[in-house]
Amino acid sequence: MDLMDRANDRRRMYMRDRVESKLDDALRDNVRLEQANELLKQELERDDRERDHMWSAVESGMRGRKRSGWFRRTLFLGAGIGAAYVVGAKAGRGRYEEIISWWDRMRGRATQMQGDVQRSVSEKASGMSDQLAGKIEQGTAKTGDAIEEGGSKAAESVRSTTSSMPSSGTSGSSASSSVGTPKS
Repeated sequence: MDLMDRANDRRRMYMRDRVESKLDDALRDNVRLEQANELLKQELERDDRERDHMWSAVESGMRGRKRSGWFRRTLFLGAGIGAAYVVGAKAGRGRYEEIISWWDRMRGRATQMQGDVQRSVSEKASGMSDQLAGKIEQGTAKTGDAIEEGGSKAAESVRSTTSSMPSSGTSGSSASSSVGTPKS
């Protein structure tokens, strides 16, 4: 029986350890839940304070300042009447369709105007680029003419200096005459 008693003791000890472990886990979970509960309570209190603060600001704003908002009230009243007219039964389906088509035409005109502006801007840009290209061509032609004229003057200058220099043989004069001939 001694072996049986020891086995029972071991089983009881194992069960006690298991119960204690479950109790420890439950206590840890309880502490964690209490902390989470406390955090939620604090967040709720903070939200309540913020809501009360906003509500008091709205109430003081409603009765605190006296403004003459006649324009705003009139504008809202007009918008409300217009909306009621469009949606209301007195306007009828035909008038509703007429208002909707008018609105669509206005939107179409705005789109058309935007397209016209884009086209005119692109046309002006292409016109300006054409003008710029023409001016560049004119500048290039003037520069080419100036270079050609400068070359001619240089050739004349070389010819005049070589003709005034005494020639030292036939080979030198033929060389100078070939240098001084302008190419056209």
